[in-house]
Amino acid sequence: MADHNGDMTTTPHRTHIPALLAIVALAAILRAGVAAPKACVSRDGVWFVEMAKKLADDPVRHMRIETKQPGLSWVMLATHSAFGGTDTPESWQTTGTLIAGVGGVAVCALVYLLALRLFDPTTAIVAGIFAAFWPHGMQLSADVLSDMPHLALYLAALGILALGERPVAIWRWPLAGAIAGLAYWFRLEALGFLPAIAVWALVTAPRTQRLKAVGRATLAGIGFAVIAGPFVVLARAPAAWVERSAVRDSASESSQSDSGHHARDPSIRTAGARPFAAPIGGPKARSTNDRAITGPARSAIAGHYFANAVGPLKLPQRMAEEWARSGRYVFAALFLAGLLIRSTPSAARPLATLCGLIAIFQLLLVAARVLKYGELSSRYMLTAIALTIPWAAAAFVHLIRLAVVRSRNPSHGRAMTIWAMGWLLALAPMAGYGFRPVNAGRLTLREAGCWLRETAAPDDVILADDLNLSQAQYYADRI
Repeated sequence: MADHNGDMTTTPHRTHIPALLAIVALAAILRAGVAAPKACVSRDGVWFVEMAKKLADDPVRHMRIETKQPGLSWVMLATHSAFGGTDTPESWQTTGTLIAGVGGVAVCALVYLLALRLFDPTTAIVAGIFAAFWPHGMQLSADVLSDMPHLALYLAALGILALGERPVAIWRWPLAGAIAGLAYWFRLEALGFLPAIAVWALVTAPRTQRLKAVGRATLAGIGFAVIAGPFVVLARAPAAWVERSAVRDSASESSQSDSGHHARDPSIRTAGARPFAAPIGGPKARSTNDRAITGPARSAIAGHYFANAVGPLKLPQRMAEEWARSGRYVFAALFLAGLLIRSTPSAARPLATLCGLIAIFQLLLVAARVLKYGELSSRYMLTAIALTIPWAAAAFVHLIRLAVVRSRNPSHGRAMTIWAMGWLLALAPMAGYGFRPVNAGRLTLREAGCWLRETAAPDDVILADDLNLSQAQYYADRI
C-alpha cells in the first residue's frame, strides 16, 4: 500500500452528517426488510428470552447459574417493560429483534466514522454502504442475538479513542474502557479490547512517555472493571461455580427420573414415543439449558462434535474460511487485493495499528475458545471481520479509479458505468445472501410450536425427541 504521513486523517465534521444519515437510513431499511417476514428465532435467541424472564424473577441467582453473558437479556427486559409488551413469544421476539437491529444500524454508522478517520470521505461512504449490505450483519440484526449490540459497543469504545485528536485526551481512556466493559455484558470477546489498547498505548508513545502510556491503559482497565465488575463477581466467582454445578446435578437426576417414569408408563407406548423421548413441557417445563441429555442422544451429539472439531492444524484455514464467508468473499477478495496492489492508499498509521492489534487479540481469543471447545463460528470473529471493511472499501475505490484511468475513453459517462458495474459486482452476492429468510431451516419448528399453542391444553404433556426442539417449545409457550 502507498505510504501515508502517519497522522489520523479526516476528522468527522458537520459536512459529513448527510452521508452518515443516509447510511443509517439505508442500513435501517435493509435490516427492516430482512426482519419483516415471520422468522424463527434461533436457539440462542430462545435462551436470551428465557434469561430475560428469569432476571425479572431472581436476577442474582440466575446470573450465578447461567454461563452466558446476560447483557442482551437485561436490555430486552427493560425494553419489553418500558413499551408494555405482552408475555407472548412474538412480543419477546419483536423486542429482541428490535434491539439487534438498532445495534446493526449503529455498526454501519460506526464503520463509516472509522473509515472516515482511517482514509477519506469517499472511502468512508463506500465502507458504510458495504457495512449496510454486509450479509452476516443483516442476518444477525434480524434475530434475537447479542452479536450486533456487542459489536456496536466495541466499535464505540474504539471510536472514543480513534475520533479524538492526538494525543488522546485523558478522559477518553476510562470512558473507552467503560464502554468495552458494557460490551463484555453482551459477549466475552470484549476482553480483547484491554490488551490491545495497552499495547497500542505503549508502542505509539515516545520512549520518554511510556510511564504515562501505562497510566492511560490503567485508566481504561479501571473503567472496564467498574462496569464489568458486578457481572464478573456474580458469574465468575467460585461460589457461582458451586451453585451452577449443583443445579446441573439436580437437573440431571430429575431428567433421569422422568425418563424412567415415562418408560414404565404403558399409556405412552401408543403415542409412538421413541426410547429417549421426553415431554416438550407441561405447566412447569424445565429450562432448555437445565435439561440433561443422556444415553444414545448424548453419544450421537458427542460423535457429531468429534467429527466437526477444529484442531490446531485446521484452525488457520477454518478461520480464513469463516472470515471470507461472512462477506460472501467480497470483503476478503478486496482486502487481499488492497494488500497486493502497492499503489492502494494506506490508512492513518496510529489508528491502523490499533485496529490491527484489536483484530489480533480478537483472533487469539477465538483461537483459545476453539482449541478448548472444538467449534468455530464466524460469529466469534465479527469484530475482526468488521475492521477489515474500511480496507476493503479503500481497495474498491482504488480499483475503480484505476479502471477509469486506464479505460480508453475516461469520460464522465464511462466513469459512471464503471462505478455502476463495480457496485453491482460487489453488492449483488452480498444482497442475495443477506435477504435470505432468517433461520429458514427452522421455520417448521415455529409452525409446529404455534400449532401446539393453539390446540394443546396448558396441562397437556407433549412427547417429542428432546434434541434441538427449544424453538418449538418457545412458540408453544412452554418456556
